[in-house]
Formats: sequence, structure tokens, C-alpha cells
Amino acid sequence: MRTKLFQYFSASALALILAGCNFELPQANKGNVVSYRGPTANRNVVMMQLSPRQIADLTDWFTRHRTGWTYRIADLAPNAFVTLFRDGHVVAGVNVGATFIYANNWYRDLNPTEHREISLIVDPFGELPNQSPEPVPTAVTTPAGQESRHA
Repeated sequence: MRTKLFQYFSASALALILAGCNFELPQANKGNVVSYRGPTANRNVVMMQLSPRQIADLTDWFTRHRTGWTYRIADLAPNAFVTLFRDGHVVAGVNVGATFIYANNWYRDLNPTEHREISLIVDPFGELPNQSPEPVPTAVTTPAGQESRHA
């Protein structure tokens, strides 16, 4: 009896672990994207509505890339942030970075090809940077009262 119980719990635990690696984008019927261009200190912000075709392409991209996700709570600087709506309610926030995609607390690394695919969907101009933004220099006052700059 103990052996069967152990097998049952082991199989259940394995199923939960494997299920946690998949992410499915909620259905949406509207969306917008805010993209950030240029060095961090002087970034240009561009906001536009997503077309029904872009929403369909984004849904298709997520369908083709269901695996490889990990649940993570993080604060990541985006190159673009997509907000998706269904019947007037927010159903997903998608943060597209230079090397990652982060949606509803699910994280996935992007290779250059995947980054290009997602960039062309959410930014029809294909101008999302494929590298991390430059760090913002910050001024720090030392105990002697001298200011130094750090990146």
C-alpha cells in the first residue's frame, strides 16, 4: 500500500512540475503596446493599438512557444510592454525584453530568432532593440562630499 501511495504522489508531483513549465496566453480581443527606443536616459516612448492581426499573431506565437516557461516574480525593464484586453478587462501583460519575454509572472528566455519574431509582431517597424538598454548613470555623494558617477 505504501509503495502505491508513494508512486501516486511521485507521479502527481512530476505532473505538477511539468505542467508548471507551460504557459498559455489568455484570449484577448484588444491590445496596445508601449515600446521604448534609445538609450535609457533618453528613451523615446511610442504607444499604439494592436490590430486584430497582431493579436492573432501574438496568440499564435505563444501557442507555438508554450514550453520553457518558469514562474517568476520580477521587475524587468522592457523594450516593449503589451497589454491585452478581453471585453474591456486586462487579461495579460507581456513584457518583451532584449533576451526574455515575461507574461503574467511567467518568464522565458528568448534566442535572437524568437526575439525577432516577437518584435515583428508587436512592433511592425521591427525597431525593438535586441540588446539590453544602457544603464542609467546615478550620482552618489561620498562621505567626503564628493560626487561620483556610477553606471
